[in-house]
Amino acid sequence: MITFEYRYDIIPERREEFLKWAREQAMPIWVKMPEVKGFRVYDEILLGSPHRIVQIDVEDLGTLGRLLANPEVRQIVERLRAFTTNLSESFLTLVFSK
Repeated sequence: MITFEYRYDIIPERREEFLKWAREQAMPIWVKMPEVKGFRVYDEILLGSPHRIVQIDVEDLGTLGRLLANPEVRQIVERLRAFTTNLSESFLTLVFSK
């Protein structure tokens, strides 16, 4: 299992617009995709940076590559850049869990 992670800060002036877009457009696309095995969204509760972390689980790197090449996903990422700053991505694999 591979976890693809976005970390970002929401531009304060665009927060309400971003939340509406994320809830009504971006999240429904992610969760309907059969390649996506898990989808989690976290907010930083102490108002640190990054404000938000999104984790998307997929089966393997090949699946992740196909997912990131998907036109709908590419559109989500481009739109995300318009609402955020300090956007970074990580590709994670679980080493230990309790």
